[in-house]
Amino acid sequence: MDEQKPELQEAIERLTTQVEAQNKLLKEFVESQTHMGKRLVAGLWTGLGTVLGATVVVSLLVVMLKPLSEVDWVGPIVNRVIDSLDRRRPVNEPPPAAQKVRPPPIVCRESGRPTPTSRESRYWR
Repeated sequence: MDEQKPELQEAIERLTTQVEAQNKLLKEFVESQTHMGKRLVAGLWTGLGTVLGATVVVSLLVVMLKPLSEVDWVGPIVNRVIDSLDRRRPVNEPPPAAQKVRPPPIVCRESGRPTPTSRESRYWR
C-alpha cells in the first residue's frame, strides 16, 4: 500500500496542475467575453478606417492615372478605369427598376392550347 501512495500523490499533483491551468483559461475566456463594449468600439474604428483608407486609395489612383490618359495606347484603358471609379449615382435617385417579364404560357400537350391561369380556370372549356 505504501508503494502506491507516491504514485497517487504524483497523479493528484498532475491533475491539480491541469485543473488550475483549465481554470486560468476559463477565467481569461469569461473576462474576454465581458468586454463587449471594447470589442464594439474596436469594430467601429476598424470599419471607419477601412472606408477612409479605401477612399484615399481610390482618389490617389485616379490622381495618378489622370496624366496617363493622354498617352495614345494607354489612354482608352485609363479613361475607362477613371470613368468607372468616378461614376456616381445621386443619393436620392433610386436604382433602375428591373423589367418585369411575363413567362411564356404553358401549353397543353394534347390540345396545343395554352393552359389557363388561376383566374381563367373557371372559364376554361
